[in-house]
Amino acid sequence: MRFIGKILLIVTGVLHCCAESKVYTLDEILNTGMKNSRSIKIIEQEMYKSESEVQEIYGRALPAANASVNMSHKFSPAEITPSITSQNQLVNEMQNAIAAMMKPKESSAAFNIGVEQPIFAQGKIYFGLKLANKKRVTLNCKIQDEKQKVRGNIVKLYFGGLMAQRNVQIAFEHLKIATETHRIVLLRESIGTASEYDTLSSRLHKKNAQISYTNSESELRLAYDKILSASGLHVSLSTFELYDSVPANEFSLSIDQVIDQVKKNNFSITQISGYREMYNYQVKLAVSDFMPLIYCGGSFGQIGQFDGIDDIGNLIWSDDRKVYIGAKWDIFTGTARKEKIFQANVDRDIFELNSEQLVDNLVLETKRAYEKYITSKNQLEATDEVVWLAERGLTLARASYEAGSKIYLDMQNAELELQKAKMQHNSARYTYYCAVVDLQILMGNLLF
Repeated sequence: MRFIGKILLIVTGVLHCCAESKVYTLDEILNTGMKNSRSIKIIEQEMYKSESEVQEIYGRALPAANASVNMSHKFSPAEITPSITSQNQLVNEMQNAIAAMMKPKESSAAFNIGVEQPIFAQGKIYFGLKLANKKRVTLNCKIQDEKQKVRGNIVKLYFGGLMAQRNVQIAFEHLKIATETHRIVLLRESIGTASEYDTLSSRLHKKNAQISYTNSESELRLAYDKILSASGLHVSLSTFELYDSVPANEFSLSIDQVIDQVKKNNFSITQISGYREMYNYQVKLAVSDFMPLIYCGGSFGQIGQFDGIDDIGNLIWSDDRKVYIGAKWDIFTGTARKEKIFQANVDRDIFELNSEQLVDNLVLETKRAYEKYITSKNQLEATDEVVWLAERGLTLARASYEAGSKIYLDMQNAELELQKAKMQHNSARYTYYCAVVDLQILMGNLLF
């Protein structure tokens, strides 16, 4: 009787906790998990970076403006005085004056403002822009793939939480049955229709049911903790509960239809075409090193010359204005450009081999997932019937035991078979839904 009182206290405590708990639906957990997923945020940052790379390449096509200021000093060589003397002092002085005027200044100052526009930048702007845009499109496909994987992981964890919740319910029902059975055995022992062995067996059976119930509660807490960690929810386990409902989601495709959908819509496969174009652009960028660089521009500047700091006040500025067009062509750079093209082609060949391997692996993974789906579906149907048979068997065994035509061991075995059948059915249902989720992720069409 004291144990029954404890059970009532446990049930009361559970009901009290449930009254204060928040029940979360699958959509609520998915929305929170998608917002808090670090892997999705990483790809979003890559997309922001890709957008910046596109703008950077656009910037390379715009004119480049620059300004420069510099001062310089030239060290004049030692002057050599001619040994020829002139008879005419006036002519000699005039020659010295003219020589002083023609003598270049030792120091100069200059500033310049220029604009330069690339006309043909070896095709690097064109191919770079194509490469950056294709990378941006491929990242968009990549983030959709990651979102599906994150959703699929959370959905499977949610189903795992539901399975743990139902296991707690099954264990609690089994504990109630074991407690009631022990009460009946004690009653029969008191009137002399049950042996002491039956009493010991029922007590052991009840104790094992208590242990099973405690273990199921521990597994439920672990399942909840995984869900909270994956979704980023910050709530206490004692106030967390799942809404026990699975959306109806029939799956009836054949293996050939599934494989066809995988090859068409799987996000990993759809990214292959984008990466293939990116590798082709890498080859073209390597080839573009053989092309010339053509540019044009113009500049405006001022140049002034002076001798020493004392002469800065007499500085005379002169204009330095020009427009120009030019070309630069690397005729020979060793074998660097040739090897760069070779490496780009090898990278592309490696990618093609990896792509073929990826498709083969995905097809093999699809076949395994479909086989798991078929097996779990058959097990789910079989365990559903087993539960019905076990319930019927327990009802007959209890009635026969109370009538005295069955021994206690028969009723105990029937109770164990019912608990086992319910656990197997619960596990089969979890495995079935996880198999459907895996197939839908492979097909690029997760419906949960």
